[in-house]
Amino acid sequence: MNDQEYRDVLEYVRARMVEYGFGALDERIESELRRDPGHSEVQLLQYLQAVETEVRLGGTAIVRTVVDRLADVVITETGDSVDGITIELTEGDADFYGRHRVELVGISELDALAAEISHLRAMLRTSGEQGQWR
Repeated sequence: MNDQEYRDVLEYVRARMVEYGFGALDERIESELRRDPGHSEVQLLQYLQAVETEVRLGGTAIVRTVVDRLADVVITETGDSVDGITIELTEGDADFYGRHRVELVGISELDALAAEISHLRAMLRTSGEQGQWR
C-alpha cells in the first residue's frame, strides 16, 4: 500500500468510530498521535494500537484481572473470596440511572474485537514490510 492508501484507511476507520458513537475516543486518540507527513502507515498502526488498548479495557480479561487482584487482598465479612464487583449507587444516582446497583463485568465481544484489531495490525505491518497488501 502507498501512503495515500494508508491515509484513506485511517480516515475510513476514524469515520466508522464517529459513526458508531466513539467520536470522543477518536478525537482523544487523534490528538495524541504524532503527525509526520509521508508516514501514514505508522499513524494508522498507532491509531489501531490505541483503539485496541481502549477496547481491551472493557473486555472480560481486564475485569477478571482486577477481580483476581482484589481477591488476593480483600477479606469479605463472610470470609468468601471476591468474585465480582458491584457498585451500590446513592439514591440520587439511582434515580438518575434508573438502577440501584451496577455490576462491573467485562464484555466478551470486546475481547474478540481486540483480537481482530491485533490481527489487522499484524497484517498491515507485514504488508508494509513487504511493500504490498496481502
